[in-house]
Amino acid sequence: MRAFRNLKILTKLALPVSLLVLVAVGLVLVAIQALGSLRDNTTYLIDVTTPRLVLSLQLAYSMDEATIQLKNAIFEKEASDVAQMRSAFAEQKRKATAAADRLVEMADSEQRRTLNLGIKTQLAAFFSAAEKAMELGLRGDPSAVRMDIEEVRPVRRALADTINKRVEFNAVDLERVKQNSNELAESADRTLVVSALAGLLIAIGLVAAIVIYGVTRPLQGMTEAMGHLAGG
Repeated sequence: MRAFRNLKILTKLALPVSLLVLVAVGLVLVAIQALGSLRDNTTYLIDVTTPRLVLSLQLAYSMDEATIQLKNAIFEKEASDVAQMRSAFAEQKRKATAAADRLVEMADSEQRRTLNLGIKTQLAAFFSAAEKAMELGLRGDPSAVRMDIEEVRPVRRALADTINKRVEFNAVDLERVKQNSNELAESADRTLVVSALAGLLIAIGLVAAIVIYGVTRPLQGMTEAMGHLAGG
């Protein structure tokens, strides 16, 4: 404490100022780190997690639409609608295949890649069987119904079950990433507030100590000494 009292007043005042500068620099670094983590998390959410869910839903939608075209070809076929049915079926096949290929490309682990390749294989089996049944239906062949029931339906159900599981998994993954972003933001808020308050309190404490030990007490001592001198 003696060493502190012997310091010059400007040196004493520089201590809390320096502390505040250090706290400010620390807060900036914490903010940069937090924003970087949030940016990475948001980028992953936008570029990976959300597209995976959208692609999984596209698979389910295209399979359902292709199934509708197949049923129309078997049970409600009109000669004028044949070309439109073939075109609509082919378009859903193209969209589903593109979605499956994109899911395989986006796989970031061997396990995910294997699962997506399995979906692609099931998808190819479904469209292969559905195309055969559809052509039979468009020709008015009664065996189209039997083929739909015995060959297309089991493949479609297995594929639908697999796709629904992937949709559910990707939805959970999306929620997890969103929750992680919220936790990062809350953690950054807490760190910034606590750090700022701690730095401010320490700086105020130093200023108070400087005033008491560096200014008030020395002046009080001088006053007392001058009083003693005046009193002889």
